[in-house]
Amino acid sequence: MARPIVTFSSLREAEDNRQGRSIDEVAFQLDEQTSLVNADDVKVITRPGVHGFELVNPELLDCKSRTKTSLEKAYRRMFKACMERCDNDLLTVEARIASLKRSLAIPNEDIPHMGPPANERNQVIQQVMYLPSLYGEFPRYEYAPNPNIPFREPFNVNDRPAAINRDKLSQKAWWKVNLTFLETKKKVLEEMKIDLERKLTAAMEIAMEAPSFLGCGYTDYSFLHT
Repeated sequence: MARPIVTFSSLREAEDNRQGRSIDEVAFQLDEQTSLVNADDVKVITRPGVHGFELVNPELLDCKSRTKTSLEKAYRRMFKACMERCDNDLLTVEARIASLKRSLAIPNEDIPHMGPPANERNQVIQQVMYLPSLYGEFPRYEYAPNPNIPFREPFNVNDRPAAINRDKLSQKAWWKVNLTFLETKKKVLEEMKIDLERKLTAAMEIAMEAPSFLGCGYTDYSFLHT
């Protein structure tokens, strides 16, 4: 009489099904959806011989074991690359933040001059506003064959320092908003790194512990992660 073959997916199931049976009365078959962790437990107690319970599909066990080892190696490479990328992004942002903080510490009088020379400030063709309450939403363009639009005179000597000071204030306001964005980016990157680490670890646990067809046959173990 042929021995019955019991399909199992964990050592506990094997132990439960061998109760009261000798090696001549039952053989075992590993389920193709056995988790990699459970298959590894079986692999530890499986070796060539004749005095144990026969495993009728050792090839499947070997594939599961090879897959577990390959996944662990691939995961380590991916995890290391992901963390290095996060760290490099953070280092870059931190360097930019430090640079902006140094710029913001510069006294106003030492900020390089921007814009036209002081004696040309506000020297432009006259500009006028067409208020909607008087001219409607779409005012007509002015037209004349020979337009005679006056020029504004540049700021006088007394007004020039205030104009130059506004340049300094505007520059520092620009640096401040740049710093705000970078500090926000840094915070998000730090949170993202923690979240990425947590979720990658959880995904790895699922891949190792959940029943699946992972490792149920020969596989190309190429692993894309960048």
